[in-house]
Amino acid sequence: MLSCAGAVAAAFAAAIVAPQALANSTAPADSRLAPAPPALEEPFQDLTPDQAIAAIHGTQKVGLVAFHTAWDGESRRMWEHTWADPKVRAWLAEKTVAVVVDGDKEKELALQWKVTTYPVVVLLRPDGRVIDRFKGYHGPETFLIQAEAAITGKLTGKISVLEGERALDPLAHLERAGALYVNTRIDECLDEYLWCLDHADGSDEAFLDRNLDFVLKKVMTLGRTTARALPELKERRDALTVRAFAGFLDERLTGHLVRYNFWLRHEHRTLAVFDELADRGASQDKCRAVLFPEVLDLLIGLRRYEDALTYAVDPLIWINPLLTEQRELLAKSAASEPHESPAQQAGPAPSTEDGAKPENAAATPAKPGSGLSASDAARLKELRQELALRTGYFYEALLGSGRGADAHKLVELVTDFHATGRIFNLLIQHALRVEMPLTARRLEQMASGLLSEKGMQLVRRAARKIPADTPQLAPDPSPDPDPSEEAKPGPEGENGEGKNGERGPQTDGHEQHQRGR
Repeated sequence: MLSCAGAVAAAFAAAIVAPQALANSTAPADSRLAPAPPALEEPFQDLTPDQAIAAIHGTQKVGLVAFHTAWDGESRRMWEHTWADPKVRAWLAEKTVAVVVDGDKEKELALQWKVTTYPVVVLLRPDGRVIDRFKGYHGPETFLIQAEAAITGKLTGKISVLEGERALDPLAHLERAGALYVNTRIDECLDEYLWCLDHADGSDEAFLDRNLDFVLKKVMTLGRTTARALPELKERRDALTVRAFAGFLDERLTGHLVRYNFWLRHEHRTLAVFDELADRGASQDKCRAVLFPEVLDLLIGLRRYEDALTYAVDPLIWINPLLTEQRELLAKSAASEPHESPAQQAGPAPSTEDGAKPENAAATPAKPGSGLSASDAARLKELRQELALRTGYFYEALLGSGRGADAHKLVELVTDFHATGRIFNLLIQHALRVEMPLTARRLEQMASGLLSEKGMQLVRRAARKIPADTPQLAPDPSPDPDPSEEAKPGPEGENGEGKNGERGPQTDGHEQHQRGR
């Protein structure tokens, strides 16, 4: 028998029969083709939001409305990991009356609740007022911490006095911040969030690793009400920048600096720090190594190809660790499934998901990584997303620098391990950015020999942008993109590419800074 977690994940996986949509919040052109959401399971109930509100009257529970769609990647992650987690399910059963709304089938209801992106989780009082709402994917642990803090602080509205050990507990400060917000004591609420930024490491160093984005987002939200909020964040960001220049910032705090700049919408400052550290010697190498993956998209968007490749030395240095960690997770998954048949154990390669052709068309192998825990499965997904993005960025840099043979070797390495429609979609976009339509056509042909019809739908979506006068290739062409066969990239701004400062191609609504954080 499947466990509860396995049953939820299996139910959702069975429902996904349409092509895997890009992991953003843009609905398919024809939502009627989108698969149905998974069948409801306890603790979710077959109720409308209004019925859920009525059901919590006279109880100590809150209403929880989960807005999802079957086509959205982050919605799937919530079903497969967060809602399938035993601790989350127990919490939902004890503390909530939980319902699900399918945003495709209930478009008017979603608009009524001001839901325009997915997934969204709304916590409700018995009178129907919103306690809090969470947008996007939240892992099990993060969801429980943030939902419990919201309920404890905002639902009761009771402002507790923090004394003794509770005065050093970051969760207690989050609860107090929620209560202060409900009582419109905004500046005091801000002080509680700032305490978490300044002092949480003293009692729980892992707290900010898990919740930094949550706290920064709350402070940015308070910036709509109090003029203090943004200057307070900038002051802390600037202090981290000074420490970086002085050589006192470790890898962990360098990551924090990146997140401050992300929420302040100052990603260009992250790139400025990266450039500045280049002149400060080898002592800054650790900080630059942390910053480089975060600024790679900016370097490519600015067409600073030589700068990206000079720092990278060899793109494989940045690709191989992603492949190695995925292999380790897949080996762990295989070890947790001892009852596979010999045929299943031998075939197909790890890249059979996302539209890749199985080596044995008659076999129906389990999804790679299906035997992993929720945290390991989420990590595997993050690694694959990171692999697709980095491969695309380095591919464009190599093409733009006239290193077509190296670009081809990179494509072969990655697609031999994990050929997917998403990866080829990105590669075609990057080839077109450097005005190499023939190379893009070769990629399309290469994909047709590796991917199933499902995967090719994503490839064709990108291939539609290949100029119509680009010649069709003979069957089985060599995919080696020799830049000498095509014109060199034109000046920035031609062919609708945008002026200097533009980022790389849009990648499924998940810009690099939002991956799995």
